[in-house]
Amino acid sequence: MQLPDLINGLFEGLTIIFVLMDIQSILKDKKVRGLTRTCLVFFATWSTWNLFYYNNLGQVLSVTAVFTCKLASAIYLFMFFYYIHLEENNKAENKKVLIWGSVASVIAYGLVGIILILLGSSYAHGHKWPDGVNAFFELSAGAFKAKNCLALIKQKEFKGANFWGIVFFTSWGAWNMFYYYHLGQYLSWFGGFCIFFVNCWYLWLIFYLVWTPNLVHKPCINR
Repeated sequence: MQLPDLINGLFEGLTIIFVLMDIQSILKDKKVRGLTRTCLVFFATWSTWNLFYYNNLGQVLSVTAVFTCKLASAIYLFMFFYYIHLEENNKAENKKVLIWGSVASVIAYGLVGIILILLGSSYAHGHKWPDGVNAFFELSAGAFKAKNCLALIKQKEFKGANFWGIVFFTSWGAWNMFYYYHLGQYLSWFGGFCIFFVNCWYLWLIFYLVWTPNLVHKPCINR
């Protein structure tokens, strides 16, 4: 097992902690703010693609970690749209729909994921097009993250996700500057730089637009 695969697999594996924190946040808030649907769908698609991409590169630990963590992500994806639907249609929460919808999402992702893993192992390594496809995902991710930034600027609220997850993914983006270069995936490296830059912008907006006003207007307690 190569050290880069071990470190990247660790990043992928730790993702489940922040996904679970996001699930906890959305169950608590029961609404979504400062996030967009297209961005979430895109990242779910990208993570699914990674099952093929990592396996084609021989990054076995990364593949295993992605598959495990994204099963939890499938639950969050369903909850995301579930609570948006409830709010837009002014409906009450239905526990049965929430539970069975989550189960169905995990099963669907598991089946698609297994197929992509098998395709990744059967396709010959050394072709350049996986790097191009992954670079497209990286660049597009920056654009979709920018949409989150614009939504945050407009709504000035951050709900339905966990802040520390954003910090984690930004740190992961910094690691990818080494990881993609080490693998010789130079197009992916450029795309990774773009999303890292936008993630830094997103963190700054959360601090400046959401946290700073609360700190400034927080009432003083007389002693």
